[in-house]
Amino acid sequence: MAKKIEEEHGKIVARAKDIGKSKAFEFVHYVASYYIAMNRSTGKSAEENYEIFRDGLCASKLFTRSWVMWTVILTLRRCRGV
Repeated sequence: MAKKIEEEHGKIVARAKDIGKSKAFEFVHYVASYYIAMNRSTGKSAEENYEIFRDGLCASKLFTRSWVMWTVILTLRRCRGV
């Protein structure tokens, strides 16, 4: 199943147009394209794929640390009015 998802993800990324220079936006685009590939490849509903995807992200220490870091940065920017 993972190989099928990876193949579909590769097709989606190859068809995607240049989305700009923002690394954060590129990450979001990459994650979203993987979720789309899951929906096309697994045969499960979008809700089931979302739960699998969400649980995987929440279990990732790197994702959790990144999320906390960006939350702190955005909060500080709002407080400073930047």
